[in-house]
Amino acid sequence: MTGGDKIVSCIEADAEKRAQEILAEAEAKAGALLAQAEGQAAQRRVQAQDSAEKQAQAIIRAARSGAALTVRNALLRRRRELIDAAMDEAAEYIRQLPETEYFAQLARLARESALPGEGVVRLSAEDLARMPSDFVQAVQPDRGTLRLAEEPAPFDGGLRLEYGEIEIDLSLDALRAARREGLEDLLNRELFAEE
Repeated sequence: MTGGDKIVSCIEADAEKRAQEILAEAEAKAGALLAQAEGQAAQRRVQAQDSAEKQAQAIIRAARSGAALTVRNALLRRRRELIDAAMDEAAEYIRQLPETEYFAQLARLARESALPGEGVVRLSAEDLARMPSDFVQAVQPDRGTLRLAEEPAPFDGGLRLEYGEIEIDLSLDALRAARREGLEDLLNRELFAEE
């Protein structure tokens, strides 16, 4: 082997060695990058899974809350229907009372609700037609006087006391509305106390 061949052979050996070193470094860097990418991918998978679980829990909570609200609304609607039915039955019961008892109750209401001074009692057309002859005397309060209006009032049962601009509505509809409000308040307190 000549001197030139030795130099070339030495250069080739050095180049081969350097190429092996570069290749080893590249493989090490690639391995490190691959390990880092795999670690990041695993971390992202865990984050995605945690996020998906949180979203699923939020969806489940929202669905449960919506279902509870739907049940509560249905319950409230049903209770209101029952209140309406009970109020309808009570009003019909009052309308069906024997005349003497019905008008005795109206007279009691008028006396208890009367104001001092001169007032007017208004009845429905049906009640005016069936009113007993002594009703006007029966409604007279301890203080003041009441006279009967000749024109019927636009309601179905009960009475209304009028003192100029002041009206005391004791019609069955007004009494029903007042009682319904109280029952609804009680119902709402019961329903929403569960929260």
